[in-house]
Amino acid sequence: FCGAQTLFGLLTLWAFTDMPADALIRMAPVRFCGDLVAVVTLTFPFHLLIRTRFHWSAPRVDTAALPYLIAATALFGGTTWISHLSHGAIPLSMVAYAQILPLLFASGRLKSASLYFLVAWSEIVFVLEAWAIGLPAQAMDYQGAMLAIASAAYIGSAISSLKRERNQLRRLATTDPLTGLLNRRAAVASIETEAIRARRRGAPLALAIVDIDHFKRINDEFGHDAGDRVLAAVAAALRDTVRAGDIVARWGGEEFLIGFPDTDLSGAADVCERCRTALAQISVNEDANRNRTVTASFGLVRIQPEERPGCMIARADRLLYRAKAEGRDRVEIESIPLGMTLAEAGERPT
Repeated sequence: FCGAQTLFGLLTLWAFTDMPADALIRMAPVRFCGDLVAVVTLTFPFHLLIRTRFHWSAPRVDTAALPYLIAATALFGGTTWISHLSHGAIPLSMVAYAQILPLLFASGRLKSASLYFLVAWSEIVFVLEAWAIGLPAQAMDYQGAMLAIASAAYIGSAISSLKRERNQLRRLATTDPLTGLLNRRAAVASIETEAIRARRRGAPLALAIVDIDHFKRINDEFGHDAGDRVLAAVAAALRDTVRAGDIVARWGGEEFLIGFPDTDLSGAADVCERCRTALAQISVNEDANRNRTVTASFGLVRIQPEERPGCMIARADRLLYRAKAEGRDRVEIESIPLGMTLAEAGERPT
């Protein structure tokens, strides 16, 4: 940064003074050392203050700012040269506005500390140098331009930061941290949305509840760390086996939920069977004497006319327990004909 600021200053002196080029070259090392001393003098007390008074580590300048600083330097040099050739017909503010593109482009990609360092330091150095070479009117014009750039860059950086924080909060609120799948709350919302869409369009909707067989034994025999690895492996297998557009979520504990939008019971059963086969490939191997293959049971239902998602999930859960009672490692499919009311089928609405 100090090298770039030294180059900015020498370009300014070359453009708006009669100083010869060899004198500017001789001045470069002195200017660089002066800029370096100024940076240390200005930033060290600030960092010391916020570390001792507010117990907060100051953010470091992101090295990713370097390409944008180089682009700003190139545009500064080019527009300064054009302004010099025009003998003042093109105002000095053009030099500032020429940096809008790289700074605004950087505002959404760099940390705020990097952006503020780049903008604020440029504004301080450029305004002081324009004033020092006897161009107060143009200096004020330039200062206004730089303030406009700083404001635009700040707004862009703030909006980008808010978007990142909002997306992060959304992920935390809807994602299970262990498996990376949707959590229970997000799964309920997704199924409710798909149920409304299915009723509106008259489209099918199927849903399965999946439970890992004898998961407590895995925890007891191999430990909870192994159990967590099994949960993550099962989640990955389900995610890789289902189709694009299907909903996969961790329902709770060792239970998972799979939603099948626009899918009838037969198509959903085929996917569940593929998932069951994929889960059977997972095994827990802690040593040569201890080995356990992972299996899972499935309860699969389809939505009935005017049925609420909660009732649908409860029916899938009952079928899951039936699958466990009949031997586990199987897909239990409902037998209620489509269109039959739950009362006619002997089901208790939930």
